[in-house]
Amino acid sequence: MREDLLGYLLSALDPHEMRRVDQRLSEEPQLREELAEVERSLRFLDGAVATEEVVEPPPDLISRTLAQIAHHDLSERATPSVRIQPAAVSPSSRRGSWGDLVVGGLAVAALMALGLPVVARMRSESRNIACQNNLRQLGTAFSQYVLHEHDAQLPKLAESGVEAFAGMYAVRLADRGLLSDASLRWCPETALPVAESLASPRPQAWGADGEPAPLSYLVGGSELSGAAQAGDVSLLQWLQRIAGGHYAYSLGVIDENRYHAPRYEGRASFAILGDAPIAGNQISDAVDVSKLRWSHGGHGANLLYEDGSVRHLQVSTMLGIPDHPFVNHRGSIEAGVNIDDASLAPSSRPPFIPARQR
Repeated sequence: MREDLLGYLLSALDPHEMRRVDQRLSEEPQLREELAEVERSLRFLDGAVATEEVVEPPPDLISRTLAQIAHHDLSERATPSVRIQPAAVSPSSRRGSWGDLVVGGLAVAALMALGLPVVARMRSESRNIACQNNLRQLGTAFSQYVLHEHDAQLPKLAESGVEAFAGMYAVRLADRGLLSDASLRWCPETALPVAESLASPRPQAWGADGEPAPLSYLVGGSELSGAAQAGDVSLLQWLQRIAGGHYAYSLGVIDENRYHAPRYEGRASFAILGDAPIAGNQISDAVDVSKLRWSHGGHGANLLYEDGSVRHLQVSTMLGIPDHPFVNHRGSIEAGVNIDDASLAPSSRPPFIPARQR
């Protein structure tokens, strides 16, 4: 099962195997602890992919290491006072055994130096592929949503109030039964959010210890209204934050001086969903788009377009296209200024900066 847990963390299992592990994790606390232990043991690899380029070790590292061993007198490292060999074994045999251990250890270290960057890169690429698969499946749910809209519009955000936030996309899908897999909202490359102090009782779907379980919990419209009616601002803000997970959703567009949800037209240049920025998306009238950063190396984002395609765009590419996917044409993280102006934002962001969300 430990091999299955490793494959689960790397998203390397078949879909039915992933569901099987998910089921067992929900039923067995001990298995969840073991999964956490495996994840901790792999965490040191993340540093190897923190930058866009991975520094490769010299190609002749192993041969140089062995050459140094060949010219080194290993006999000085033997410890004559320690008798761990049978009396019939000569001192020269003891020195030879010690030398074999040193050579083997150094060779293993050299192989690890060569292999760890590759393993780290494979792990990062696996997470990136899993994230792109999430976007594709969410895109399928959006397609099903617009089929039942007379004007083929994507989910609409309110201009103010409890439904004035980007993550309402996921709430609309959940309320219509189109988001059966709650974990699709969470990118495997990004840490889950941690709840701050909440005044109200936790929803029944959350853990018995009072800690929220955003991975498997879907926020509904009635719950948002209930938090607002109770005046529980902290709970409302938390629900708005986790509703859309790690992704950024369209903030809508302005058409003929009126605010609308984007019309679903199958455009290959209009982004409707993507990785939410983890840095640089401050709430202000203008945003320095060159400082926006995302997971998956920090310098680019996975994006889902209306035509169903998923592409990874680097910051330099975003700066060179007419429609930057994360700001409107005025350079703000607000609704697009026309029907062809895509603007994506994290779950908790309102469509307009001064909007009241309660």
